Amino acid sequence: MDLLAAQMDLLARKRRQALQRAVPRQALSAPFNESVITVSRFEQNQLAELRLYPIELGYAKRFANRGCLRLAPARQAKAILRRLQTLSKPFGTEIIIENDVGAIRLRPSSPRQSGSDA
Repeated sequence: MDLLAAQMDLLARKRRQALQRAVPRQALSAPFNESVITVSRFEQNQLAELRLYPIELGYAKRFANRGCLRLAPARQAKAILRRLQTLSKPFGTEIIIENDVGAIRLRPSSPRQSGSDA
């Protein structure tokens, strides 16, 4: 290893150590680096379904690759969606998991009657 490579390696090691001291450990854990992207589907101008695509920000990746969102791998996607199911249940929201994608299906509300103020 030449001198420049050794210096760069030492600098990278020092940066990692400084980051570990500066960033709380839980901020590097999964729940803080996972989320979903939603895609809405409408029928007759009313929301009919939300599709939930689990994403992760690469918290386990090397520092230079963290923060780049990507679709979560199957096992992680299921965990994200199950956690969201559990958190949503008390609010009466049912999340169905199909092929590592969540779905919230809404019941259509009663049609509005035009010309009625009552």
